[in-house]
Amino acid sequence: MLVGDRLYWQRARQLDRRGARTLRELTPGSGFSWSELTRARDFRCSVNQNAAGDMTRTAPLTVVDLDDQGGEADIAWPDGRTLTYIIHRRAFASPAEREFVLFRIHEKGQRVPFAYAYADDRADRFGLNLGWFYIQCAPRGATPPGP
Repeated sequence: MLVGDRLYWQRARQLDRRGARTLRELTPGSGFSWSELTRARDFRCSVNQNAAGDMTRTAPLTVVDLDDQGGEADIAWPDGRTLTYIIHRRAFASPAEREFVLFRIHEKGQRVPFAYAYADDRADRFGLNLGWFYIQCAPRGATPPGP
C-alpha cells in the first residue's frame, strides 16, 4: 500500500494453498499490478466570452462544474457551436512522481483541441484566456472565480 496526500495505491491477491494459482486479485487481469485510487478534486469554472476578442469587454457566459480526473463540460457558445472543456491529470517525464493538471478546449465531436495548457499539480486555481474565450477555475466551494 502507498498513501500520499492525494493518492492511494494498493494491490492485493489471493492464492490457492499451494500458491500456484491466483484465485482473486484486486484488479483482475493486471498480473498483480498496482491499483491507483486518486482523489478527484472538484472545480467550479466561470466561462467568459467576447466574440471580437476584446478582453476589456469580456462578459460572463456560464459556470461549469467538473473534476480533474477527466471532468468534461459542454458549453453552448453564442455562435451556435458547442465547445467541450476537459480537465485531467498527466504525468510528464520530470519529475516522475508528479502529475500535472491539463485542461483543453475543443469543438464537440472534434478530437484535436484548439487550445490546451497545464498547471502545477499543487495549483488550485488556473485558467485559459484566448481573448474570445476566457475560463477561470477554482476549487468548488472556494470564492468563485470572476471575469
